[in-house]
Amino acid sequence: MSRGFDEVATGLHLREYSAHEIREMFLAAGFKKVDFYAGGRGRYVRLPTSAALAAETTFERLPRLIRDKVPRLALCLIFGLNVVATR
Repeated sequence: MSRGFDEVATGLHLREYSAHEIREMFLAAGFKKVDFYAGGRGRYVRLPTSAALAAETTFERLPRLIRDKVPRLALCLIFGLNVVATR
């Protein structure tokens, strides 16, 4: 929600988690498999975990001025991830 507005989570978002953090929390909670999916409107594609994590890391390391110029659609496709964890 605060992505694109503030550097730090604000408003109702007390904390925003990265894909790395979410994956680690699910694995620590006993889930055996964590998959990432990108898409929307009922059409999703499973992303290789390594690709999803590498893309996020690369994007986070870019200067904010460059990150802000990336089209919002690209952000949603790349970082609007859905997570499915399986026990």
